Amino acid sequence: MTRTRPSPSCPTCRGDALRVTLTPTRAQASPLFKAMAQRQCTRGDDDSTPLSNEELGLLERAGSSGDTRLLLLTAQAAMELTLDYVVQGNTAQMADAAFVKELKAWIRFNGADAARLQDGLYSASSGNPNLPAWLGNLAFERFFTPKGENDKYVRQIRSSAGIAVFVGAAADKAHWIDVGRCYERFALQATALGIKNAFLNQPVEVASVRPQFATAIGRAGLRVWLGRCLQWRVGAGWMAFAFFPPLPLALMAVVNFFLIFLVGGPLGEEFGWRGYALGHLQDRHGWRVASLVLGAAWGCGRGGQPQPMCRRGLRAGWIPGRQ
Repeated sequence: MTRTRPSPSCPTCRGDALRVTLTPTRAQASPLFKAMAQRQCTRGDDDSTPLSNEELGLLERAGSSGDTRLLLLTAQAAMELTLDYVVQGNTAQMADAAFVKELKAWIRFNGADAARLQDGLYSASSGNPNLPAWLGNLAFERFFTPKGENDKYVRQIRSSAGIAVFVGAAADKAHWIDVGRCYERFALQATALGIKNAFLNQPVEVASVRPQFATAIGRAGLRVWLGRCLQWRVGAGWMAFAFFPPLPLALMAVVNFFLIFLVGGPLGEEFGWRGYALGHLQDRHGWRVASLVLGAAWGCGRGGQPQPMCRRGLRAGWIPGRQ
């Protein structure tokens, strides 16, 4: 095995080896720790119940890191776009005889075989019945068809609340591991919230589909990012109280709102301050350090000009994770 110097992005990586150092510590009974025994991937139909902004924020924080970005797609157009690439990838995989042969060898058609061999893909987790191995192999040959599988994926994705896409900063082993760790935290957080999840590997496993999917997902991510500008996190009553004082100042308040708080603030600056910088700083250093660093940079940029206190502080328009 070749030994090289550790890379800056992965100090423990040397060539094809990754050194993992474990140290004794006291167990912390966090919600994610308690979810480990219950976590599983379940491919089945969902009930289309949307997730709340709070749930989306928890999932985003759990599934992101300094080197991995999580895109949570809930808009129908973005989900249909992803579904198209899932179908393309699945069709290509099922046309590959070697892939189908390997998949069949990995499937465990009943719980007894899954427990005895302690490996493979338990067919029940995909919504299939428990069958004797000989009958499972016959059913696989008869019912495992491109159309049947594609129809199943279409039904399952359209009944789900959203799609999570994990985007690594680079295509190397260190970042692959980081993406995997982010998924594990995401899956545990989903389990703790009572949310099912399942893998959709096809768009990234098929080499001919992966570049197209990456390009399309980049555009979808941009739409998600811009869509946050239209989110309102407070009720209409509070907005009226803040921006619409009694007549005759109401008209002036409306003009000031659009000229100062929209055109002069979010449209000119918030994409950078809170839409980009704050989220990345929080992922790397936590909210306290992120707030201090960003606040100092913003204050220096203002050159001591007096500013309204209500301009910054809460991530009101930038849900930490999307929607």
